[in-house]
This record gives sequence, structure tokens and C-alpha cells, in this order.
Amino acid sequence: MLLVPRHVHVLAGEVHGDRILTTRRRRSALLVGAIVAAGLIYGLTIWVRIDRVDADLAGSAGRGTTYLLIGSDRRADIAEADRPRFGSADEVPGERADIVIVVNALADGTVRALSIPRDLVLFRQDRGPERLAPLLGDGPGAIADALCNSLGIGVDHLAVIHFSGIDDLVDLTDGVVIEPSGTFLDRQSGLLVKAGRQRVDGRTALAYVRARHIERREGDNWLPDPEESARRGDRALEVLRGLGSAVELGWNPWHDHRIAWAVTDAVTVDDDMGIGDMMSLAEAVRGLRGASVESLPVLVRNGDVPTASITASAPAAVQRLTGTEEPPPACSTPTLLSGTG
Repeated sequence: MLLVPRHVHVLAGEVHGDRILTTRRRRSALLVGAIVAAGLIYGLTIWVRIDRVDADLAGSAGRGTTYLLIGSDRRADIAEADRPRFGSADEVPGERADIVIVVNALADGTVRALSIPRDLVLFRQDRGPERLAPLLGDGPGAIADALCNSLGIGVDHLAVIHFSGIDDLVDLTDGVVIEPSGTFLDRQSGLLVKAGRQRVDGRTALAYVRARHIERREGDNWLPDPEESARRGDRALEVLRGLGSAVELGWNPWHDHRIAWAVTDAVTVDDDMGIGDMMSLAEAVRGLRGASVESLPVLVRNGDVPTASITASAPAAVQRLTGTEEPPPACSTPTLLSGTG
């Protein structure tokens, strides 16, 4: 019988063990690489799904980052069940700005927001007076240009929010919390909510934002409430604040996928917005919950086509948003604030 020294058996075992360990390490590295590659491919797929639009933006000259959020009334994507409430694309073609909110996010996490009424009359460069809402028909950059030229607000990035997509997103987050000041009814949008804090689904949240003919319950009667009807920007902010708190990605891949898919269906961004900018925008929207928010003071003139003009306190509201009295260089002579419009 051939005798093998004991140390040879030991060495052979060590070599065999090293081979097993090396193989396992290779397999783990391959698995990690495959997971990373799959994540990158998925992230790229999500990123490519987001619609983009060309916009020549003035920028805010380094005073934080200023985002322009525009709520579109486009009917093309509205579910068939909701068309009796809001109309179809054939009945209401094109799109208009339903909600306009400017958000300024500072490096220290401070977030300020200013709601701009859709009926405000503005001036673009070398153009006559125009209502804000229809400007979206010329692209969201037209609204950014008008805000720069009229109010001295420079915009770094913009996002158009299609509220038909918000409907689905609200449902995916198990609803958002709103707090109406009264019991409200809007027969056109289908809104019916009681007063006080409550969680609502996507259809109710959409009706809450879009309501333009609100009636308030007083005893046994429903009375028109034009003041609440005009607070659409405030209600939109309320819903966006709720979404900002509710949209959190965790460890449920299917749930996270559905939220990411819904977000990409709901927004269009400027073509210069990168992934980091998009994440910063999401953080700013989350920050709206504790933000300083106000509406631009205006005087509304009702009629077949309502119009609005700024009041004497509007410049101070713009300064509170931007944190400075000096507009960025590209917006150096705002027509409405300087009295040249």
C-alpha cells in the first residue's frame, strides 16, 4: 500500500477548498453584476419613458433651484369613465395650464412655493397681453418666458403634470390626505367632500383639484362659493404635498415599479433635466409639506373670459419666493412689476 504523507492530504484539501471558494465568489460577482445591469437597464427604461420638451429657460442665477410646475388640462389621456365629468379630447382639444406653481428649493432644504392664477394676464418678450392658461398651447416654455418677462421669475427646470396620471398615482399610494374648510360640491367635476381632514382616492383628488364651480353647504342649502372655486392652486398644492409624503419607494419591487410607471405617465419635463435634477425635484415636492406657500395676490375680473391682474402686494410675494429683490439678468426688467406692461 502506498503511504501518502499527512501534510499532502491537508494541502490537497486546502487547494480543493480554495477552488470552491473562488467559484462561489465568481458566481456571486456574476449575480451582483447581473442585478446591477438589470437595475441600470430598468432605470434607463423608466427614464426613456418620461416625455421631454424643448424649453429655453432663463435660470434663477444661482438663487437655489426654481422649478415651474404646470398642471395640464389635456383630455387626451383621461379615462373614458371620467370623460362625462371633464370632457373628451374632441370636445376640449389642445391643452391649457390649469394650475401653475413655482417652487424654489434652497441648498439647506428650505422650500418656498408661489401659486400663479391661470387667469393672470402676462407679457412674453415682444408680445402683447395674454392670459396665462392658453400659453401652454405654445409649449410650457412660453409660460416660463412670460413669468420671466412679466414677474422677474427665472426658471431652472419645469415639469408639466398631467392630472389624469395623478389619479392613478394617488390610488397606488392608498390615497392622499386633504382638509377642506367646508362641505363642498362641484356638479361638473363630480366633487363631493365633507369638511375636515380625510383620506381620498384618485378620482376624488382629481375632482378636488379640477373643481371650478364649487358650492358650499350652509345648513340644508348649497350656495356658490367663488372664493373657494378660485383656490384651485391651493388645492393642487394640498394634493401634491400629500403625494410628496406618500410616494416613498421601499422593498416591494412590484409596488415600486407601478409607482415609477405611474410617475412617468404623469409628467413631462424639460430636455435639460437629468436624473439628479429629477431626484431633486422629487425632494422639493416632498418638501412642500412643510414649505412656505402663498398665492400671488391678484384682482380678478369676472366675465365670459375671466382675467386677473396683480395687486400692489404682488412684488413682495415674488421676493419672498426668490429670496431677493433683484431678478436674474435674463429677467431684469419685468413688465408687470416695473409698470411697463
